Amino acid sequence: MAGRPDHVVLSGVIVVQQVYSFGSFHLLPAQQILLHGDVRVQLGSRALQILVMLIERAGELVSKEELIARVWANTCVEESNLKVQIATLRKVFGSHAESRQFIATSNGRGYCFVAPVERAGAPIQWTAGLPVERRPSHDLPALPYRVLGRESAVNTLAQQLSQHRLITLAGPGGIGKTTVAVTLAHQLLESYPDGIGFLDLAPVRDPSGIAAVFASAFALRGCAGEPTTEWLRSLRERQILVVLDNCEHIVTAAAAFAAQLTSAMPRAHVLVTSRECLRAAGERVHRLAPLEVPPAATALSASEAMAYSAVELFVDRATASVRASN
Repeated sequence: MAGRPDHVVLSGVIVVQQVYSFGSFHLLPAQQILLHGDVRVQLGSRALQILVMLIERAGELVSKEELIARVWANTCVEESNLKVQIATLRKVFGSHAESRQFIATSNGRGYCFVAPVERAGAPIQWTAGLPVERRPSHDLPALPYRVLGRESAVNTLAQQLSQHRLITLAGPGGIGKTTVAVTLAHQLLESYPDGIGFLDLAPVRDPSGIAAVFASAFALRGCAGEPTTEWLRSLRERQILVVLDNCEHIVTAAAAFAAQLTSAMPRAHVLVTSRECLRAAGERVHRLAPLEVPPAATALSASEAMAYSAVELFVDRATASVRASN
């Protein structure tokens, strides 16, 4: 016999069968919703998945490996991505005066939800459509520790995004397009109150998969297939930045998807990284130049050579490699 549904809808009111409460927050795991009082807190899907896992095992240490395996299943990611999501959750909780530290860190091991958690013994009601707490959310990779020689490119792109809604950052593989895009996106978090979505399209081979990656980045439910007029309309008023990273192998599909977003969402901006431009309507192309190198056959001192960004990056990476091996 099938179990009872996790919620039923009565005249616009969702009767939730499962809810976890801590402080003045309420987590509705089946609906992927976090409430502060009766106001919905905007969070990315990965931050919500982490919160659900920690609260389901409140008081217990959850290892980094377990969290990464659940949230980034079948994907190879660095631990820094987990740290970014934990920092996002702590920022949400810490912004409310009555809250206290809910998530404790066990250095090198994992995280533990330490606040008392109550599980509702009876259904509660929540009115769908209540205001959403406007908080910049994101699913960005960790901000690079050092970004060398790219300050001018980041500043130029920030200015271009304020004037154009579709920017393609183009250049050959390995030149640093993703680093520049991630750095810029972190810098612009406060400019996009409805969130920033980072869509890594490198693993996507089926063009229809772009919509599913987008839905995951913005915690949209029931939007796994091709974009429909209905769900595009539901996003119309959102002020978001969408980063489409590594588009060169599906450039035609990426161009079509970017055009759909900018057409349906007048407040959305799209930043693309690709080895080639999209050739889409309204696209502004910024070609990323190589880092500066010393002139050939020029004798330079060590300090003079370090004035060139390519040399500085080489020395920085070599130093980090030596430290890691010691």
